[in-house]
Amino acid sequence: MKDGFYKSRVIVLFAFSVGFMIVLFAARPAFCDSPADSLASQRQEVEQYYDMQIEQLRGRADSAVKDVNQLERKKLDQEELVKRNRYEEELGYVPTGDLLSKSQIDEAEKQRTQQEKSIRSKIQYAIDDLEKQKQIALELLVDKFEESLKAPPPPWLNKRKQTLGFVSGIAFLDGNGAAVLDDQIVREKDVVHGVTVVKIAKKYVDFQKDGKTWKQYIGEKPADNW
Repeated sequence: MKDGFYKSRVIVLFAFSVGFMIVLFAARPAFCDSPADSLASQRQEVEQYYDMQIEQLRGRADSAVKDVNQLERKKLDQEELVKRNRYEEELGYVPTGDLLSKSQIDEAEKQRTQQEKSIRSKIQYAIDDLEKQKQIALELLVDKFEESLKAPPPPWLNKRKQTLGFVSGIAFLDGNGAAVLDDQIVREKDVVHGVTVVKIAKKYVDFQKDGKTWKQYIGEKPADNW
């Protein structure tokens, strides 16, 4: 069951992260002085994102192993308590020292080792998957980078050095939206250049400023309200 949980989580993380990183990257070349610098920055963000996920998985493995160790220790303590009570009831005294046999202790250690190996094996499977997906995401970034060099910018974009309010992409995870606005990631209720992000939909973003509200679609020329 845990194996399926980790696999399903990895798939969700992969689907969101690859799409999110591509969307994020797509916004940058048009505004950055150097597309190569933008690619390097995006590669770093992708690597940091996946490295964080991998570190969290390792932390879960350590936590699970710790729980197993405590459980096995508790079992041994309970077995020893049972023997102690039996001695007291049948013989009227309790021998000093450990009451468990070496075979009992060895068997408990064997069980503990097997469980730890199983936990770390499942986690390592998920980590290996994330490593592969990180590589795929990095390769996709390079592909998008090459495409962006071939695609001409919108005519209106060349008329000014800096464009405010350009929505270049939108991504969702668990129903929570994030939009690429100019050169940054924004979410609902964020305020950028005095403009509030009211709502993020699949194809557009609702903005508000000075009591005025307007809708702006992905790739659409920013409204004059900016």
